[in-house]
Amino acid sequence: MQYEQIWDAIDKLAKQNGLSLSGLAKKSGLDPTIFNKSKRLRHDGKKRWPSLESLNKILTTCHTDFADFYLLAENKPIRQPRTLPYIVLSSLSQPDFDRFDTTVWEKIDSPCFSENTYLVNLDSRSYEPLYNFGSTLVLEKRSEIRQKDRILILLKNGDVMIKEFLYRADNKITVCSLLKPARISDLNISDIRLLNRIVWASQ
Repeated sequence: MQYEQIWDAIDKLAKQNGLSLSGLAKKSGLDPTIFNKSKRLRHDGKKRWPSLESLNKILTTCHTDFADFYLLAENKPIRQPRTLPYIVLSSLSQPDFDRFDTTVWEKIDSPCFSENTYLVNLDSRSYEPLYNFGSTLVLEKRSEIRQKDRILILLKNGDVMIKEFLYRADNKITVCSLLKPARISDLNISDIRLLNRIVWASQ
């Protein structure tokens, strides 16, 4: 990025967030005059570049990353935040939950994961201490499931469970409980309505 582009991007960032340059600086814990146009040249006439530290602070304040800041500098529209489907675990087993249609679920911003993921909030203490009450699971649709992967299973009878995948044989899968004592069991594939891999969990 060129000198002029960086300062132009700072101007645009402040404007997009409804702030003056001094307001943006103050909100970011910086000297209110640090971004003033009168200070963009040094006394000897040389160009004054904003520091990486000050850029990082204003990006944090505006919930913006360097990729979007670069787009501002290039005079391009910033990326729209990705939203992911979000549901609580108990809702999956409700009788009126007649289809796995994530398009009707609540959506939350989560730019860190792909469009094939969705979020499940654990409103249960059944999996403590492995997963705490209130933890969020990130699950991947259309993902290859391998031995030892943790999976969420929804049965056609409404039962929801979190297990460790062991292997598949014929028309069954073999899974293991996550909590001790570990119990191994078989599930008929014909009884399974949903089976997805857990790729991440908050605690």
